[in-house]
Amino acid sequence: MKMSRPVKKVLTFLSVTGTAFLVGCASGPDVCEDGGSTACHPTFAKRAYNRPYQIKGTWYYPQAHYEYAKEGVASYYGGTDVFHGRPTSNGEIFDKNGMTAAHKTVPIPCVVRVTNLKNGRSIKLRVNDRGPFIEGRIIDVSKKAAQMLGFHNDGLGQVRVETCIEETLMLAEEKAGKNGKKGGTQFAKAGPPKKKKPPITLVAHASPKKPTHTPKLVEEHDGYFIEATEGLILAKAHEKADTYMALFPKAGVSLVPLKGQPKGHYHVVLGPMKDSEEARGLLNLLKRVKVQDQS
Repeated sequence: MKMSRPVKKVLTFLSVTGTAFLVGCASGPDVCEDGGSTACHPTFAKRAYNRPYQIKGTWYYPQAHYEYAKEGVASYYGGTDVFHGRPTSNGEIFDKNGMTAAHKTVPIPCVVRVTNLKNGRSIKLRVNDRGPFIEGRIIDVSKKAAQMLGFHNDGLGQVRVETCIEETLMLAEEKAGKNGKKGGTQFAKAGPPKKKKPPITLVAHASPKKPTHTPKLVEEHDGYFIEATEGLILAKAHEKADTYMALFPKAGVSLVPLKGQPKGHYHVVLGPMKDSEEARGLLNLLKRVKVQDQS
């Protein structure tokens, strides 16, 4: 919906989180994070969804940089299908089964890691919307993300949110390229050049030797999950999670801490999947093959 811009350069649009008027610079409480060094991609820095805006009398100021780390309460949206299929703040269509989130101030687009502080589960989400606009909440995640994090039944969860700088830079540059605009020298200075990751492949087990970990199916209230890996240290678990995300983007990938094991070890878990046949099909595939990076 296009509207005229008055002298004060006021820009308004309808947000998926409710009717929200996004307005140009004005005075009010500053709720953004200061002190970041990685500047927002120039293609998106001046977009309407990255400008100061007002909701119910409160002003919010999106950051000009990507650094962010905070603990607080997470909620989820999409559970009643009210928002499912409606546009998000950046114009994408909200999918309750997607791996996305809404945040009040981090730049859009942005990749964040959300960790449930109660159970240790951790996932990466792409921020493409604004919200939540309820006091005390710091992030709104999709229904599927809430299921993966394990707070879907409770409705709220205590979480830690932190930006993934490298993934965010890659995402921003990719989307800028699709729009026909590159970041150029200004954006290149935000971080060192990234090495291109080798392709990922699925290969059959070469010998009858039993693998170190046999994937197994776990049924929970929110559906079926597959415990895909053995216990891994956090850094290695992140790498494996990224690999599985590339191979099975619709399955959903999360990190779940091992119970009764040394702190800091995690399983990579796929799911949730509502259909048992789908879950067992993926489980059988993972039992027959191994995931590896092709060097």
